[in-house]
Amino acid sequence: MALSSKIILTRPAHESRLWIEGIESAGYSVVNWALIEVLPLTLQENQIKALGDLSAYVALIFVSSSAVEHFFKSFNMKAGLSISGLTFWATGPGTAQSLKIHGIPSTQIVSPSPTAPQFDSPQLWTVASQLVGAGEKVLMIRGADSHSLVAKENQDQPVIENIAPSGSQWLISKLTQSGVLVDEIEVYQRCSPRWSEEQKDTAPSMIEGGSIWVFSSSLSLHNLGQILPHQDWSKGRAVATHKRIAQTAIEMGWGVVHESRPTLSDVLTSLKSIH
Repeated sequence: MALSSKIILTRPAHESRLWIEGIESAGYSVVNWALIEVLPLTLQENQIKALGDLSAYVALIFVSSSAVEHFFKSFNMKAGLSISGLTFWATGPGTAQSLKIHGIPSTQIVSPSPTAPQFDSPQLWTVASQLVGAGEKVLMIRGADSHSLVAKENQDQPVIENIAPSGSQWLISKLTQSGVLVDEIEVYQRCSPRWSEEQKDTAPSMIEGGSIWVFSSSLSLHNLGQILPHQDWSKGRAVATHKRIAQTAIEMGWGVVHESRPTLSDVLTSLKSIH
């Protein structure tokens, strides 16, 4: 029998299947209403050229499984291209698994331990900081938010407030402070979702009526705020998979916010606690 609380996941659609299965197995009724849509970016000629010679780098840094997927879609590795001198940094086990699926040996993957308190850039830095030195080059493969793409085209575009600085920017700062040369390439963009009118009409009752929302990005909360600009969040209940995300929810006014590690088992523990 399903438990009474409806669970609303907000993950990009391609990341939700295993979580839906796990949450349903725990007895909950669950849906995924994606609050981020991930779309590919077309690489520029100079970017493609840079990808043609990875030997300039000591490490490739992937901030998400989406970064891995879109990197390998954008750049078909030439047969015989040597990656023996490279390490592949991953912010968490999901990103590391994506690298393995694309043929990267586990011995060349650097990632926080599965028992780490969090899977993010600070935890990655704790295990990778000694692997790169001043004067060496790394390539960070990441995504772009749709508002940042607009800002690049229009310097008068106002800065969007209430989105915490990204872990990518934090890691870049740490690397540059250590004298490491950082190149960046954006291979996908994170956009606001295309919600149906039914979703928009139903969402307020799902916030005020006891459902539990699971957020794995501060941008998801920002996008929800854009979809429902006049919503009262005080009756809302949420699980946030990072401290930054939890803080964003609290600042928005969500009534109950539980912080969790971004693993299915930890999220289930938080759901049980709230329920």
